[in-house]
Amino acid sequence: MHLVIISGATRPQTKSNTAKIISAFRKGYEESGNQTEVWYLSDRSQWESAAKAFEENENILIALPLYVENIPGILLEFLSGLKPKTTPGTKLSFLLQDGFPEACQSRCCEAYLEMLPGQLGCTYGGTLIKGDLFGLGLTGEKQREKLLAPFTDMGRYFAKTGRFEKDAVSRFAGPEYMPERQIKMFNRFGRPVQRIFMGRISKKLGCSERLDAKPYEAFVKYKRRIKQMLAVMEFVSAALPWILCGVAVAVICVGMGREKTKEKGEVTEKRMALGTALGLLFGVALNGLGLWENDGIGFALGPLWGMALATLWWDGDDSDEE
Repeated sequence: MHLVIISGATRPQTKSNTAKIISAFRKGYEESGNQTEVWYLSDRSQWESAAKAFEENENILIALPLYVENIPGILLEFLSGLKPKTTPGTKLSFLLQDGFPEACQSRCCEAYLEMLPGQLGCTYGGTLIKGDLFGLGLTGEKQREKLLAPFTDMGRYFAKTGRFEKDAVSRFAGPEYMPERQIKMFNRFGRPVQRIFMGRISKKLGCSERLDAKPYEAFVKYKRRIKQMLAVMEFVSAALPWILCGVAVAVICVGMGREKTKEKGEVTEKRMALGTALGLLFGVALNGLGLWENDGIGFALGPLWGMALATLWWDGDDSDEE
């Protein structure tokens, strides 16, 4: 049986974990005399040949890494250029690998892959899921062979069955969820070791900064301050003319009030305080009605104009009492 394998990984073949898994899978699949051909979408010169192989063959396997809970963008672009098959009989299967130890992390992508064959005029042949493979390309040769051996076994299995049965792939995927006790143990003891291990790997890869560095944090703070300054400037430019006008009216009215009531300073002060309070409430009401683009304008104008108008208020009863 001839099998077309299409790699949806974005990394070059020499640095791709998906390519290493495909190699191990092919080894088991070809033991019984089957044949395979592999196309790598990371090399765009192979796209045309990969599309032709998809069109002309009936047994297709797409291998891919998990990217943000779904398929890589490069694979999505390739699939969008394929024409759905009009002749039934093509079986489309998937091999999905990721770095998460829990199989539940791949279920969202699996649901999409279950739907995909129907859109391409194919039948669904199942999805083989395996996680906790982030360090596959960073380990030694012996450890790598140990990690890849199960994929060779699944290649033999696929050669016999021609599809990935649900029970078999569920056992192969590993734990759906990590036990709570194991998570706590990892957070307490495993995470510090992981940080040391990842720090050494990052240095080998040319990283000169700490892995927990936040180079954009200062920029974000600076941007936030600029935004605050612009908001203040916007408010000042909008409210300042009104505020100055209110201050001028208030000063004029206070002067007029003092001329009228030279001996009523205490009464005038009470009126001004009351006017300021009522003006503040009036400003709040204006803001509630949405009459200002900036709520600060209503808060600024209300008390000033309330104070100004209060000084013009004249009560004849007050003059009689005094």
